Amino acid sequence: MKRSGIASCLVLAALLLSCSAPAAVQPATRATLAVPAPSSTPDSSPATIATRSPAKPTAQLRATPASPVPIPATPVAVASPVPAARPTLIDVFFSRKPQSYDDFSAVFPVQRKVLDGSQERLAGVALEQLIAGPTPAEQTAGYFSEFEGMLHGESNCGGPSFTLRMNGDTAIVRLCRTISSAGVGQDARTRTQIEATLKQFSSIRRVVLLSADGHCLFDLSGLDLCLRATPTVRPP
Repeated sequence: MKRSGIASCLVLAALLLSCSAPAAVQPATRATLAVPAPSSTPDSSPATIATRSPAKPTAQLRATPASPVPIPATPVAVASPVPAARPTLIDVFFSRKPQSYDDFSAVFPVQRKVLDGSQERLAGVALEQLIAGPTPAEQTAGYFSEFEGMLHGESNCGGPSFTLRMNGDTAIVRLCRTISSAGVGQDARTRTQIEATLKQFSSIRRVVLLSADGHCLFDLSGLDLCLRATPTVRPP
């Protein structure tokens, strides 16, 4: 009786152990990637490769160049070429032998070719030619001038033998060198030569001659009468 009871207890214990034993852990199955079988017919459509869209660039702060300020175009003045001075003819009045010995007012013109200019400039050039005197050929023909031989010493005007300026229609000639005279006839002939040479220009109607010290030239009265007739010309 005792042996059968022990056997029953052992059987019961075995049953209890089998019920409480954990289930056997089956090995984990490996994941497999299903690869489609290659088709016998080639796929005409190109393979699409999935790409990741590039990230949009972050907006950068960029300096905007300043718009140029429009500068108004300034017209450039083009200087017109100055035409070259053309030669022109002027007259120079000399005395002539033997007529001028008998008539102090007898003078005769000879021509000179000079560069053209204003009448005031041409008047000065004509007076320079008068001082220079006649050419050798003209002297042979009897022309003469005593003006140059009457001038002596250095110029007190810085070089030239005279200055010339206009006062309306009056040409005022002031000598820059000392002048000497051999007599009334020489004075009269020289005065006539100067006045005739200057009055050929239409802008000159009267001539005032002054010495280097500012007194009236060839005025034997010593009263400076030429200055009284021309109030704007003052004695020194």
